[in-house]
Amino acid sequence: MTRRRITLKDIAQRAQVSVSTVSYALNDSTTLALSPQTRARIRKIAKELGYVPNSWARNLQSKTSGTVGVLLDKPLTLPRYAAVIEGMRPILRDHAVGLTLLDPSGENVEAGALEDYRSGRIDGLVFVGHDEASASGFVRDAVAHYSLPFVALDCGMGQTEQPYSTVDFDYAAGVRQVIEYLTARGIRRLIHLRPTADARAERERGAELLRAVAENPALSLQICYNGVDAVTLAYLDAHDTEAVRRYQASVAKTLTQRLSESATHPEHTAVLCSWGADVEAAVWAVRERSPGTTVAGLAQGQLSPSLWPELVYSRLPLAEAGRECAEAIIEEMHTDPLHRRVRLIPHLEGGEHLA
Repeated sequence: MTRRRITLKDIAQRAQVSVSTVSYALNDSTTLALSPQTRARIRKIAKELGYVPNSWARNLQSKTSGTVGVLLDKPLTLPRYAAVIEGMRPILRDHAVGLTLLDPSGENVEAGALEDYRSGRIDGLVFVGHDEASASGFVRDAVAHYSLPFVALDCGMGQTEQPYSTVDFDYAAGVRQVIEYLTARGIRRLIHLRPTADARAERERGAELLRAVAENPALSLQICYNGVDAVTLAYLDAHDTEAVRRYQASVAKTLTQRLSESATHPEHTAVLCSWGADVEAAVWAVRERSPGTTVAGLAQGQLSPSLWPELVYSRLPLAEAGRECAEAIIEEMHTDPLHRRVRLIPHLEGGEHLA
């Protein structure tokens, strides 16, 4: 037999007060003056009866869902995006706000997210960008016309004024950190292993890399494309283990050939990997063909230096980005929010000097 839910009326009858008084006593934000003794007695009775607040009814009354939607079209099996979501959860939890991943499939994804907001299923939206995926004009119009609380992550929009919050990574700063470290160690030859796809983050990294080489005549730069375009990337994201293995073998073969083409001593050579999946192939090629060559990751998640002694890397602050997004969307859901402009600098890690 299902136990009947305890209501405010049950508590009122036991405490011999009105239902409204019980409601005021249990509501932390009420401004009604109640004596501490009355409030404590009512709350004690509520606990004894096993009262559980009806959050659904409370949200209905306040016309909120208590939920933030996250629009992400990448699988959470990828550590990069899982770290962002895990960074968001504690902050939202502290504010009694839930998180729901919106279905990214279909042609009208953003329209569906707006309908979720207008119908009260979500109170705000966080858009997680990547590659060329970014907040569209449709979303920006929704912010303007429907006051949609909105945060754009990794969309490269923090340089302009927007009626919402933005959180971005400073990819150029990450490149500067790595190049400064490598040149200080006497590196003179750079092999940049980068994707064929011309994504925004890659353009930022590439431009900064060219500036660094131009400023240091002792540096030489060789571009080595890994063959990854948008179609290949989507295929590899599906985590087809055999496909990933074949891809890494192909990258290692290409890089091995490049490492053999120069008389530069390995200790003065570094392989720069734009894409995290290339690091393992690069380390394998270095161990096989050119021991002593440094491998540097330009946009990594957390890696273990003990497993990758040849590696120094620019680690993206992914969990921090999630926390910033959560705090920003909480602010955006309030009246007259201060739209954040956050630009996070990667952390230089790995290598014996950083141990």
